[in-house]
Parts: sequence; structure tokens; C-alpha cells
Amino acid sequence: MRDEVLGSSRRVAERELEGVRKRLDDATAEAFHAGSLHGSRYFHVLAERSREGFRQLCNASSSQIAKIEGAGSLRYATALDEMLNGFRREVLEMFPLPGAGRQSSAFDTFAREVFANLEQQLAQEQAGAIEDLRLGVAGGESVTKHPSVNVDNRGGSAQIAVGGSGNLQTVHGNLQAASGIDTRSLLDILELVRAEAREAPLEMEHKDAIEDAVVALEHEAKAQEPNKGRVKRLLTRIVDIGREQGVPMARSVLEEYLKSLVTGA
Repeated sequence: MRDEVLGSSRRVAERELEGVRKRLDDATAEAFHAGSLHGSRYFHVLAERSREGFRQLCNASSSQIAKIEGAGSLRYATALDEMLNGFRREVLEMFPLPGAGRQSSAFDTFAREVFANLEQQLAQEQAGAIEDLRLGVAGGESVTKHPSVNVDNRGGSAQIAVGGSGNLQTVHGNLQAASGIDTRSLLDILELVRAEAREAPLEMEHKDAIEDAVVALEHEAKAQEPNKGRVKRLLTRIVDIGREQGVPMARSVLEEYLKSLVTGA
């Protein structure tokens, strides 16, 4: 499970890294059209956008772990720190330093000074995010904080018919958690969702979002007392992605299971 949690956090960080790259590309295009490419302001803008983007990357990857692990997130601090080292290097590599072996101009010297400051700033952003996580804070919020969801807490196991490719598959409930969640059925459904998502004609960002939700749900299902509201929220997220993208994504199965969470049927 640890590898899956870190994998989910990494996918979030990769999406944020693409955002950093886009910010820097936009800054370069803006400077080019303004005739200020490689001027002092250009390098300052690049550094500021790099720092802001990396800060968001650190917070988002840390928050993703907190969403899945809650209070258990603290033990991921060292692993997250190691993972962020690679992303920090990638952000720094986007900065347009002058090539080796060429005669330096005043702007080149200035660019190197800005870059040296940026190296320190990114290291500080990373250290701050890791220290926060060790103290139980991710993205500015306590790792034990979860949004409240109004759910009928009556429990009950479910037996759900799964239709697919002309076949009828049945998911049998046989493990009732204290919260009333039929965890065996939930894990079976998640296995089905993961297989369908893998084959579905979805953009990678949507596949990743579904996989992140599945990983979080699997972790929740294996908890001693699964959070019913959190399960409902994550399942609804998967259903919404499928609906928005026009892909079934086991929607009838998920909706039946969601109904069972509310009604206890």
C-alpha cells in the first residue's frame, strides 16, 4: 500500500510539474512579444513562477498523501522528501542558464545569480513542506482534517449485479466493517473500475484522477473503521469523471453501491 500511496502522490506532482512548465513557457512567450527576452525582468519572472509552481507541487503531493493516509501521513515525510528531490531538479533544469564554453555577458552573470537564489529558494520550499508534514500539516491543513459530508450512517452489506460485455457478474458482500461498509464488495468494485479505466478512451489526467481515487478508496476499505463519508465522496468523484467524459466506468455498479451507503439496503 505504501508504494501505491507514493505513486498517487507522484502522479499529482507530475501534473503540477506540467503546470510549472506551462508557466515558464508562457513567460518566455510574453517576454519575446515584449522584446525583453533574456532581460533582467525576464529572469526574475521565471524564478518567481518556478518558485510558486514548486511550492504548489510540494503542497499538492503532500496533501495527496494526507487525503489517503490521514494521521498516518507523518511516516511518509522521508520518502516524500526523496521524491521531491527529483522534481526540484527538474524545475531547476527548466531555467535557461547560458551554455558552457561561451563568453559571459552581463545578462548571463545576472541569470546565474538569479538561478543561485532560486536553488536556495526551492530547497527552502521543499524543506518547509517536509517539516510541515512531520508536524502533521499538509498544504496548510492538519492531516487529520477531512471535509464533512452528510451521509445516512445506517449500514448494510450489498449484493450487486455487474453488467459488462454481455455478461452478468455478481459482487458478493461478505465483510462488514464497523461503519456499515461492505468492504469486500467495495474492493471488488474497485478492481473492476481500475480494469475499465485502463482500457477506457480517457486522457491521462482523467485516468490518473481515477487511479488516485481508487488508491484512496482501497486504503479506506482496509482501515479498521472506514470513513463512510469519504468513501461516498471518492466514489462520487469516479462516477462524475465517467459521466463528464462519456465513459460508463461501471457507473451502474458504483451508483448501486452509493445507494447502499445511504439507504443501508
